[in-house]
Amino acid sequence: MLLVVLSFCILAHAHDEQMDMSQQKMPAAFEKLKTLVGTWTGSTSMHGKDMPYTVSYESTAGGTAILEREFVGTPKEMITVYTPQKDSVVMTHYCMLGNQPRMTLTHASGNTLSFMMQGSSGIMSTNEPHMHALKLTMIDDNHLRAEWTEHENGKDGETMVMNLTRKS
Repeated sequence: MLLVVLSFCILAHAHDEQMDMSQQKMPAAFEKLKTLVGTWTGSTSMHGKDMPYTVSYESTAGGTAILEREFVGTPKEMITVYTPQKDSVVMTHYCMLGNQPRMTLTHASGNTLSFMMQGSSGIMSTNEPHMHALKLTMIDDNHLRAEWTEHENGKDGETMVMNLTRKS
């Protein structure tokens, strides 16, 4: 019996070593996103109203996904999941508007990553209000600017700007 248990443990460990996806080469933009892991606080103006804003980033799925949580602990809490796709990054935003727009990295330069929706994946209609673009600017290790652009009836709407400071 002991031999069976030991054999199982050795096989399980070997399988874990083969499945360690964190060792695979990730796109540079995804590695940049990993530097955001932690909690960030600041404020934003949404529809003309100033409000406090908290966002957290965590690495998950063996280092192959970044989970972002906005308005943590509130009824407006939303999540965004960033994942590598070939040499780029895609993200799906699970929005309080009730849709899940999928965006693709369209530009990466220095400390700025820009994502934009391509097509209509995750929404019922392009006329439906949804988040259509995101621009993340890592000002330095402890300061981040996030700009979310809303889209409705085929055109850009409000851009919500969050100026954030790393809390942890």
